[in-house]
Amino acid sequence: MKCRAYGVAQAAKGPIMTYALMQTSMEAPQVEVLRKAFRASDTLSAADAVFAADDAYGILARDLTGDDAQNIAASLAADGIDVELVAEGDLPRLPEAQLFIGFQLRPEFIRLMNARGERTDVPYRGIRLVAVGYDRHAVRFEMIFGDATLRYQSTLEHMQFQHEATMDGRSAGENMVLLLRQLRSRVPGVMFNRGAHVLADGAPVEHVEDFVSYPRTSAIFEEMVWLLWRSRRGS
Repeated sequence: MKCRAYGVAQAAKGPIMTYALMQTSMEAPQVEVLRKAFRASDTLSAADAVFAADDAYGILARDLTGDDAQNIAASLAADGIDVELVAEGDLPRLPEAQLFIGFQLRPEFIRLMNARGERTDVPYRGIRLVAVGYDRHAVRFEMIFGDATLRYQSTLEHMQFQHEATMDGRSAGENMVLLLRQLRSRVPGVMFNRGAHVLADGAPVEHVEDFVSYPRTSAIFEEMVWLLWRSRRGS
């Protein structure tokens, strides 16, 4: 199986570069396969394999040296697992999140409102990625605009749906499902993460956290980075 490396040969020519192991699909490798691969690393151990398998939402490991990344990737390739080595500096960076609580769906744009009552109108065509996930603490809602240049964030607990007439009178969970469906219909080609897909493709439910659980907050963010990376590469 193939394993592609980007910029590894340049590591010795300048400051030490670190690399991420990027999955080519969202399917998590088996723990035993990861244990075997991590034994080829100077920085990861077989014990790290359980955490990596549980947290495999596109990125298996980060901040690896070139040698470590290549050794792990070669071991995974021998077991039929394709990964790509990507310099950390080449990965998309999530911009600082701007918080919102209310919104209105207008014909050409979504109007977002923060806790101070300030309003921002953002064209639908700018929405690149929508992500939803429950990290054991809150149901997070994320929108990335452009080439990861703008990011808006809220939680189901704080989102106010009464400003949008089509969603008044339902539970917050049901309204989130309707919001995702509205965004998908208004923004052709928008990317959804796994959590957003699950909700938008199912029946409206009150307790959405039962359907969009992630092991930790970092898993939601790393899945977002992975999706943006694949989109940037034209995958």
